[in-house]
Amino acid sequence: MKKRLFILITTLIMLLSGCANNSTVKKDSVEINKTGLPIVNEKLTAEVFATRSPAIGSFSDMPYFRIMEERTNIQLDITDLESSVFAEKKKLLFASGDMPDMFYGGWVLSTTEVVNYGMQGLLLPLENLIEQYAPNISKVLNDRPDIKNQITAPDGHIYALPTLNENNPLTNEALVINKAWLDKVGMSVPTTTDEFYKVLKAFKNNDLNGNGINDEMPLIFKYKDHINGITSLFGSFGVLDTASHFMVNNGKVVFSPIQPGYKEAVRYFSKLVSEGLMDMEGFTLTDITSKQRSVPPIAGAFLAWSEYMVNVNLTGDKSGKGDYLSIPPLKGPNGDQLWARRAFTATNNFAFAISTKSQYPEALIRWADYCYDDDISIQTYRGLYDIDIKKLDNGKFEEISNGNKIPVENSVPGVSGFYKLFKGEYTLNSPSPSDVFKSKCDEMYAPYVEKEAFPGEALLTSSDTERMGQLTTDIVQYVEKCTAEWILNGGIDSQWDAYITKLNQMGLEEYIKLNQKILDSKYK
Repeated sequence: MKKRLFILITTLIMLLSGCANNSTVKKDSVEINKTGLPIVNEKLTAEVFATRSPAIGSFSDMPYFRIMEERTNIQLDITDLESSVFAEKKKLLFASGDMPDMFYGGWVLSTTEVVNYGMQGLLLPLENLIEQYAPNISKVLNDRPDIKNQITAPDGHIYALPTLNENNPLTNEALVINKAWLDKVGMSVPTTTDEFYKVLKAFKNNDLNGNGINDEMPLIFKYKDHINGITSLFGSFGVLDTASHFMVNNGKVVFSPIQPGYKEAVRYFSKLVSEGLMDMEGFTLTDITSKQRSVPPIAGAFLAWSEYMVNVNLTGDKSGKGDYLSIPPLKGPNGDQLWARRAFTATNNFAFAISTKSQYPEALIRWADYCYDDDISIQTYRGLYDIDIKKLDNGKFEEISNGNKIPVENSVPGVSGFYKLFKGEYTLNSPSPSDVFKSKCDEMYAPYVEKEAFPGEALLTSSDTERMGQLTTDIVQYVEKCTAEWILNGGIDSQWDAYITKLNQMGLEEYIKLNQKILDSKYK
């Protein structure tokens, strides 16, 4: 009797264990595999609201998403919109409450939207799902607490996940000068701001392009542009006027536009304008490329991604060795020689979120986790294996040239996708000429680049975010208006004290404290 009872109990335990299979989770009639592929055994459809660059094709037509569907068994019903029309459609979508299952694509949600919509209950908290179903994402958050800190909302939840790409260059811009013109005037590459001034003087009114017209522009720029502007040139005077107007010094934010070096830099630029050495159209210019790439050349110097981007278009020389040359930062009157670092911050590119409408968040977080797989990430960013790129035995990659294949911008999402790439995870065996030139620029600027760049954005509370928006609008507009007027017309010395007083009245101290919170959020 005891033996029969033991057998019966053992059998029941085995049956119950079989019914509660630890490798799957059941939601309604859908069985979701906790590991491996496919994610679901029977096809599941998820509605997706997505954004993409206008330079790439529709997500729905991309082989990448068809491959992801075949492997995961999750079919995406994608509504993907170009960035120019996406914001308004997204606003209406949240207002109506007619939510998709998930949001996808580079910059699909802003920091403000993540906090506001998350805390309103429209976006699903992800941290518990990540812990249970997403080993790739979990590893990133465990290994990189700085990233976890940046994407955690003030209420302690993670509502959205970022595209992470540390393969980006060290810098955004390089100082580029017309070497052919230098040779014509018999001058060397300038190394100081004084030498640069003398070179620009020599470039003016000498018909160096030989077209019989005095159309040479010694220094051209596009104001407030993070690549073609003049922000890094402030580094010669001990400050860096980045897009945020903030620097970091020993863990403290520094508002550049009130520093003595800022005043000195503006005075220098004003001198260039007054002598016709700096293009006054730079303050209203919408497109600088026509001036950078004109034939014959009209620009003596400017900031650009690298000289390669200009020389190839100007001369057709695929080596990038045309008229222009990238040069090191100029040394200022006090020996300063700083250059801006390209900021890396997870909150600048939220690219995945699940709405509370979704019935199968376990499946979608597993799909997101697959996007963070090393090989999938590389293909999302640079192209499909054995079609666009080839993975070599040495761990590096090689681009595949094939005129009959689908262009890579119509094959994979690229920078508009959701992926994870850290340093060294993607290296070309034979880098493109453009990449080679940018790498050389980075090597040149590395000794002068600021130790830490201001991150730019963070997940602040709704009240802090609202106040930040008000202060940013008022303070930044005032700073940029004054700066432009001083460079164009002078007067910074007589107006400086009133300018500082006005900024303090506008709430500069509070503004600095809020931006310190942004910096501190990396290390909380």
